[in-house]
Amino acid sequence: MRHKSEAFDIFVNFKTFIEKHTSNTIRTLRTDGGSEFVNHKFATYLSNHGILHQISCPYTPEQNGVAERKHRHIIETTRTLLKKASVPYLHWPEAVLTSTYLINRMPSPVTFNSTPFELLHKSKPDYTHLKVFGCARFPLQPPHSHHKLQAKARMCVFLGYSDAYKGYKCLDILTNKISISRHITFDENYFPFSNQHTQRPNASPDLPPSFLIPTSILPNFTSVPSSQHKPVSQPNNTATNHYQTPSNNLYQSSPVPHAEIPPPQRHRMITRNQTGSLKPIQRLNLLHSSSDSLPNNTPTTYAAASKFPEWRAAMNEEFLALQQQGT
Repeated sequence: MRHKSEAFDIFVNFKTFIEKHTSNTIRTLRTDGGSEFVNHKFATYLSNHGILHQISCPYTPEQNGVAERKHRHIIETTRTLLKKASVPYLHWPEAVLTSTYLINRMPSPVTFNSTPFELLHKSKPDYTHLKVFGCARFPLQPPHSHHKLQAKARMCVFLGYSDAYKGYKCLDILTNKISISRHITFDENYFPFSNQHTQRPNASPDLPPSFLIPTSILPNFTSVPSSQHKPVSQPNNTATNHYQTPSNNLYQSSPVPHAEIPPPQRHRMITRNQTGSLKPIQRLNLLHSSSDSLPNNTPTTYAAASKFPEWRAAMNEEFLALQQQGT
């Protein structure tokens, strides 16, 4: 039942089933005050068939204790099935149907050690077809669904029994579709969903402590020849912690004099729309630009610019500014 409005049709079908398969008739119906039971359509049907409708008082579920206790029994059995096989909660409808299927075939002291199935059908139930919920199963694939050289079976998950078909419900993990099959091989000691949880890789790999240090506390790097590097001294592991700020000896290099760059000023961005100083868009200016408009002493390549000290100093200042801003 997906909606409460389906309660009336389900009751009518249940009444017809009981009267057809047994010699008993329903004389009294006890429910709570839910709108799915207390409505004009339901009341008219019960009155026409001579069925007495008893309604429990508001917020008094103990007056309908038999149904409430059976609901608890079904919920506890469903929770056990899902937890044992690590089946996701989205498959709870199949777990509830399997729980009721098993409860109807379990003897109880309340029914004098008889099963509900035996009391209804006057015959003992068959237990040879029962399997472990959520275990691995390998249904035989139809000949038209695979190539001759492909495997004839594929691992699925057992999700219960079918009421309309004489077969088992099978969940394909790859396609997330439920099918019904009869020719199946079971592995009741292997649970696919449980093994997926245990073998799932970590979401984030373990990073060394150096990757966990914020970039803002790292010292500035300067471009120096490889021959000027000094060997790095090993830190004392007994007195340092992996998550402390690294000392300056981790990044030692020969000092290179350079001008200190002041930190960039942070202010609110002011656009031309806010100031009202808009300039007309000149789309054709780029077509007339050429190398003739540049000064003769302006280098156009990195190789040419690296030959001049002033250009090398400008590039170093720009590089240090980018490092200081963390870009």
